[in-house]
Amino acid sequence: MAPNETRCALGLRLVTAACRRGLIVLVAGAILIAGARGQAPRGNGVSPAVVREAGKLALRQPVERELGPGQIDEYIVSVNAGIFLHIAVEKRGVALAVVLVDPLGRRLVTADSPNGAFGPQPASLIADRGGEYRIRVEKSARTAETGRYRIELTEIHAPTTQDRERIQAESDLFNAAANERQQDRVKRQQAIVAYQRSVAGWHSLRDDFEEALCLHRIGALYAALGDKHKGLEYDAQALTLRQAAGDRAGEADTLNNMGGVYSELGQKQKAFEYYNRVLPRRREVGNEGSAAQALSSGAYC
Repeated sequence: MAPNETRCALGLRLVTAACRRGLIVLVAGAILIAGARGQAPRGNGVSPAVVREAGKLALRQPVERELGPGQIDEYIVSVNAGIFLHIAVEKRGVALAVVLVDPLGRRLVTADSPNGAFGPQPASLIADRGGEYRIRVEKSARTAETGRYRIELTEIHAPTTQDRERIQAESDLFNAAANERQQDRVKRQQAIVAYQRSVAGWHSLRDDFEEALCLHRIGALYAALGDKHKGLEYDAQALTLRQAAGDRAGEADTLNNMGGVYSELGQKQKAFEYYNRVLPRRREVGNEGSAAQALSSGAYC
């Protein structure tokens, strides 16, 4: 028998023996998981995401789950045409986006706030048609951590003027964040304008958390564009709001940014004082993994 034929015969005997012992042969990574499905592979060779069917979301009945790289949790909400719905997600150690998909499969909203792995992630819409809307919680591809989140359908009713203002403020925020992530000077300038519109919206809605987030990002952008003193002015506004709102994770981020700016200005002692205030706040929210980082403006975009 030729060498190749000998190897093939030997391989066949090994596979047959393995099957007799009850071993399972997994072919090309085709692993079937109950309640989950894979998306088609992308052309760039990135592994497909695993979509986990998480069931229906009921009004004011929060759900908490763990989410890791390559995972998407998909919830269902039944909505009548013309109805407003609001989804509130709290990130507890995982960077993610919330995508609202209509009954036709169109991605209507991609909510991806620039607040990293901790903090609120709102997403709202007014249904343009009745049916089942899918709420997809997608792990951000920008980071590789695994963490937990809490999701809740907090509102579903006929839209009010305030609801429409919220949708606009959210849209401005998400558009600004998308422009900021492109790391282009013109896009960063456009991001500042969109963040400023969002600030006005959140201020009108009296949402200190979101208003402070936008001020924080404006400060980071001005610093990145070279106007560090103007950046510090916006950071100071953000810090005041975050302290008043009890947003310890956001407070730590703003202090961290201010420390970075003072360091770049050559004021090392002042930078150290700000960095020193970051550590206890990040420990409070369970963010010890980044508690000692001395990162400036772009850290949480």
